[in-house]
Amino acid sequence: MAKKNIEDIISQTKYGVNIISGGSALNHIEDFTEAQRNKFIHSIEQIHDVDFIIIDTGAGMSKSLLSFIYCSTEFFLITTPEPTSLTDAYSLLKAISNFGIKRSANIIINRVIDLEEAKSTYKRIKMVVDKFLNLNLELYGYIIDDKKVSLCVKKQIPFILEYPTSIASKCIIAIAKRMVSQSREDIVDNKSFLRKMFSIFKS
Repeated sequence: MAKKNIEDIISQTKYGVNIISGGSALNHIEDFTEAQRNKFIHSIEQIHDVDFIIIDTGAGMSKSLLSFIYCSTEFFLITTPEPTSLTDAYSLLKAISNFGIKRSANIIINRVIDLEEAKSTYKRIKMVVDKFLNLNLELYGYIIDDKKVSLCVKKQIPFILEYPTSIASKCIIAIAKRMVSQSREDIVDNKSFLRKMFSIFKS
């Protein structure tokens, strides 16, 4: 990271979305030296015209994951109706609640048959959360299982662009519209977000 500028690890796309790959040094951001942290914060400050920073942490539990969640303005947990996926989702929510990281969380149910399955899945996990955790869980959206997604994964193209009217694309668009329509008064600037995050890594 010390040898690269932030521009070197940002991949620009023609769709208005820029990406920092998971293969970058950000995977080991908690191991940055003080000098690397300051350089990274300075680099992020140079990024302009960005409406949202979305961090896809993937599966698994780590100090980095919990720190990202703690510092974020909004936290979205994506799960599926499968029992193992719900168990993993609850484990993360339990850690967030026990450590006092967040008082609320948004859940998105992926690969559901229909809206009814999304609602029933949400009710199952919310019932347990309400009983055992001090956390408010809200159903933020759902994504219906769509064969066109698998087709596009094989082609390595975004399904929402290849099949913009598909059922999965419509679900994604509905979630995105909800995000951009919400009030953004509580959104923190990049600098304060990163300094808060790095202070956790040093503790």
